[in-house]
Amino acid sequence: MSKTMIEPCPFCGSEEVKRISPKLESGVRKVYRIWQVVCLACEARGSSSTVKTIAVARWNSVERVKSDFKN
Repeated sequence: MSKTMIEPCPFCGSEEVKRISPKLESGVRKVYRIWQVVCLACEARGSSSTVKTIAVARWNSVERVKSDFKN
């Protein structure tokens, strides 16, 4: 199984991003796992999902304006 590539932060350009390990959250009728991508530099957070590939896809779909990033 191949890993889904996580793109750099769309807000600060940092490549220090990670997929948060799932933690159990209490639901009304069940317990479920929440996945989210977080930038370690600016603490931006992507949309959460119960499916890790969807959380990464949502993070990767945010428009990036690379000319605004500092080098």
